[in-house]
Amino acid sequence: MHTETFLERTWLVQAFVPAVVVSGPPASGKSTFAALLRERLRWPLISKDAIKEQLFDALGWRDREWSRSLSLASYAVMFSWAQELAAARMPFILEGNFRPGAHDGAFQSLTQMGVRWIQVFCTAQRSVLVRRFVERAHRASRHPGHVDLQSIDEIEAELLHAPLQPIAIQSQLLQLETTQLDSIRTAQLIEQISSAVGVYAYPDAGHNGP
Repeated sequence: MHTETFLERTWLVQAFVPAVVVSGPPASGKSTFAALLRERLRWPLISKDAIKEQLFDALGWRDREWSRSLSLASYAVMFSWAQELAAARMPFILEGNFRPGAHDGAFQSLTQMGVRWIQVFCTAQRSVLVRRFVERAHRASRHPGHVDLQSIDEIEAELLHAPLQPIAIQSQLLQLETTQLDSIRTAQLIEQISSAVGVYAYPDAGHNGP
């Protein structure tokens, strides 16, 4: 017999909108986890870097300042899309490097629209984050518009010294430690989220057959 979770009851009775936000510092595994979660839940995934790379392709790329400008534009697009989904009472996933305090107003507006958050904070040892960022900056598959090689010193200082903390929003907070990549822990966390949000609303989620 199925027992409704809290989020299932509030979504159905009070028309709340469940959403997952995947946060964390650069190179902490956010994009990988968010993609796996999307595959399991079959919810729309709005990723800041995915939007930003489309803007690079449409508008071109230049230097670090231009990259910062398109980051701001990407977040604006992200939250606009999220508001549309929330207004339609559709669940969604957000993924990005949400710096503390930078997006408080946007998250508050979504919460006031009835969004109820689960936050997955991805993190790792600082030295591991730095190593991954440098490796990614040299990777051919990384979009050149990010100009990561121009910002290595800046991002390295941030990863080594800035506070690594989740977004200060009202949410059910889960943490994913990725220093040692653990597929079992990742799968367990995805199933925990799946159970919490009541995937029964998408009865074929996570299955290939009828």
